Amino acid sequence: MNLPIFGVADKKSTAVLPEIFGVEAMPRTVAKSIRVVENNRRAAVARTKTKAEVRGGGRKPFRQKGTGNGRQGSTRNPHYKGGGVAFGRTGIENWSLSMPIKERRLALFSALSMLAVAKKLGVVVFPEATKLKELKETIASLPAVSDVIIFDTDAHVLGKLIGNLPGVSVVDVRNIQTHLLMKARFVYFTQKALEAFTAQYTVSSKLN
Repeated sequence: MNLPIFGVADKKSTAVLPEIFGVEAMPRTVAKSIRVVENNRRAAVARTKTKAEVRGGGRKPFRQKGTGNGRQGSTRNPHYKGGGVAFGRTGIENWSLSMPIKERRLALFSALSMLAVAKKLGVVVFPEATKLKELKETIASLPAVSDVIIFDTDAHVLGKLIGNLPGVSVVDVRNIQTHLLMKARFVYFTQKALEAFTAQYTVSSKLN
């Protein structure tokens, strides 16, 4: 499978896609990876009060015997209106999930394969000059210019130039993550980023 190249007219129009971009797509593994990320970001903020923490209820509502009612010790028991909550949120719940490294890599490769098949993946070549006007013209010539991610080996430099453009995110290729790929409308690699990514994730990394 070939990867389209955008940005410079005199460059060849396609690049050979590395093998790791052609693994069998596993949507369930991708979904699991996204769920792990979202759960690990989740904060336990909800909290309820137990009957020991609710204000009031210190007096026994009625005497133990002789009323015909069931014995009660407090009006703040969970079955009373205004009482405490039984088995409610404590505010210290741990929502974090984990995922093995092999499975995380498989999810990443699957996401890239899905993008490649959907033709939402490409290589962008920016001009050597670092003028913002020329970079804007290059981005304007891309098939998608909103909700896109550009992966580069030096995202700090490129991000300073085009990071403020609406709908464009510049991310270091070393920080590539599955949930970022699946949220983007289109994903671009610079040539250096593609080479660095391929060197980092060789074919053997699928098994080790």
